[in-house]
Amino acid sequence: MYFMQPRGSIIPYLILRLFDYGFGTAGVMSAAVADVVTPEKRAAAFGILFAGLSVGYCISAFIAPFFSRVSTCYSLQEEVILGVLIRNSSAQDHVLQIAAALFVSRVLWAMIILPETLPVRSHMKKTRWVMENPISAMSILFRNKLFMRLTCLIALTSFVASGTFQIQSFYLNVSRHRRTELHVHPTNTIVGFDVKDFGDVMLLGGVLSLLAQCLLLKPLVTCFKEKGVIVIAVIASFVTMVGFTGTAFYPHKWVVYALCVPGSLSDLSFPAIAALKSINVSEKEQGRLQGAIYGARSVFDALGPVIFSSLYAAMTQQSTKSQALPYFVAAFIYFVGIGVALSLPVGKPSSPRNIVAVPAPLPSQTCGDSPSTSAVYFDTDDDETDEGEIYASGANYNDDEKYLVEPLLGNTSNDRTCSC
Repeated sequence: MYFMQPRGSIIPYLILRLFDYGFGTAGVMSAAVADVVTPEKRAAAFGILFAGLSVGYCISAFIAPFFSRVSTCYSLQEEVILGVLIRNSSAQDHVLQIAAALFVSRVLWAMIILPETLPVRSHMKKTRWVMENPISAMSILFRNKLFMRLTCLIALTSFVASGTFQIQSFYLNVSRHRRTELHVHPTNTIVGFDVKDFGDVMLLGGVLSLLAQCLLLKPLVTCFKEKGVIVIAVIASFVTMVGFTGTAFYPHKWVVYALCVPGSLSDLSFPAIAALKSINVSEKEQGRLQGAIYGARSVFDALGPVIFSSLYAAMTQQSTKSQALPYFVAAFIYFVGIGVALSLPVGKPSSPRNIVAVPAPLPSQTCGDSPSTSAVYFDTDDDETDEGEIYASGANYNDDEKYLVEPLLGNTSNDRTCSC
């Protein structure tokens, strides 16, 4: 972007963005967390990891006013989220230089400071090039009923969250004078936010989300388990969308600020979903699982803005119902998500066909812990290839051959001991 001319073609940016998405690091970071954190603490750990996004969100909202304002021919979303003055090449250069420095520092951090988290016993003796079938790799998301319902929740929440975020800035910025200046679509609604208001909402939402994920997630998981946290988060999302629907009929800024509270709780759903899936696969499948989760999330992150932008374009200034329609649809989808969350089979054992009976070892003459058969995994990957050989994984590859035993939900610790 640094070498792009103002008002030039956006095609180079889209190509680079596609290349960037091909090497996403979020799934790898989640897998690294799962490698070093015990199952019962993974939801809180994922929450802290995702809280880093909230930190960046807060910082961007805080520093945006320090850069020159965007020319009035650009939208409010470009003003606040990007914080870039397109006509002012100096401000543009500063923002892009800062972004480039942050990306370079991220690479150096990963190469020099970040340690390897994969257990030594899982290291491969020889380096192999693995060609994975994407469809086969994504099949882990549909392994059983629990995973299918969690995947459905990922689809619903990602679709709505990305879609509503795409139209939110346009929906809030609606004063007549501002519409005339920006030459934007005349159907912008009636809340009347300006740049400062939207920046304040971003900052408040980011701070509340950070506090929720760092301070509330762990106690909530302790009290209600992962399923309870997911239900609470989806209900909070539903309340948020109902509130935004109401702003079409009651256009006051304080309502939007108040909706930041349930909005911060809605951010707890994804860490809980990722943790619930993570504790139900073996350590060797953590990378594949997290990659599949973020892959599915990216698909619906892309679909959401397309649908909700169409709903936004259908708004008319004369029809209040048309202004409320996008958020009414979002609220309905979250209502369906509540039903899916309540149906999660938390606390139930896995399907019997996935469990292999393993005789317990005879107790020794001294006290010791007997292994919990609900968390036993067997390594059946004996396929060793020569260095440089390509291993192709076809669509018929059956992961259940390696996944002999699926741990029971809510039972991840070994607490059975024998007495002397």
